[in-house]
Amino acid sequence: MKIKYGYTCLVGLFLSLCIVSCKTTFHLAIPSEFSDNASKMPAKGLGKKYMSFGSYKTSKIKRGWNPGSSRRTGSFGQRFIEDRLLRDFGISANNIRAKEKGRFEFTILSGNSWAAIYAREQKETNNLRIKTNSDLGIFNNMDFLKNYEYSFLATIFPDSSMYKEPWKLFISNSYNAFTDTTRKFFELATGNEHGYATDGKDSIFIKAIFIKKAIKENGKEAKIPVKMLGGYELRWEDGVVCVIDAIKRNVWMYNDLEEKDKFILSVISSAIMLRRVQDIRK
Repeated sequence: MKIKYGYTCLVGLFLSLCIVSCKTTFHLAIPSEFSDNASKMPAKGLGKKYMSFGSYKTSKIKRGWNPGSSRRTGSFGQRFIEDRLLRDFGISANNIRAKEKGRFEFTILSGNSWAAIYAREQKETNNLRIKTNSDLGIFNNMDFLKNYEYSFLATIFPDSSMYKEPWKLFISNSYNAFTDTTRKFFELATGNEHGYATDGKDSIFIKAIFIKKAIKENGKEAKIPVKMLGGYELRWEDGVVCVIDAIKRNVWMYNDLEEKDKFILSVISSAIMLRRVQDIRK
């Protein structure tokens, strides 16, 4: 029986060690044609009660949590002869379906401009859990990712002197191991994360940037052992106007924009970075 799922337990441990290094010695490669015409704003306070970058500062971030739930959806051993044979060798397999929800709200200020944000997110994951009687403890409990669905919704109420209508922000991501024919054994399941924000008149398109290369502090390129989230690209009309570096937690903003447009891009960036279910810090 060929299993084609991600080996999440070992990959998670391996990636955790990798990211600890990346946070301090690597950053997302920003094309010079953009960075030469943009300003970098380091984000401070991620994971705390307040966040700021550049001239933008949030109020206290209020969060509400659903601690999450998981349930076993059935034993394969009850339905397949192959799994009954596996049980004879001390191996069992079960589907584990887990849900996680979160919501948060805050206001963001810059000079006399302000906006209020109300957001919620949800993720549902389906894993195959293998239990064995192996003498090697690390292999006794293994989770293989089968699929997941993620959604993020936020309503933004900006200062009426800047925008007359509220903005809606939506991001989604999904993954199905059965249809993924390109991912290697020790790669993360990255899915296809993308989204948009609109006030009914203008639209900003959001795309996750997944990388296998990054830039060292000395400016040289370095390969990353596994493909990982590097950041987000925010595109307005025909060009990129904002980039979020998820590794170094920087926001790059294109200089040649109106102040109201810089403001709404900063609000959207802050909402993306403040998520916890889909946490860019991880």
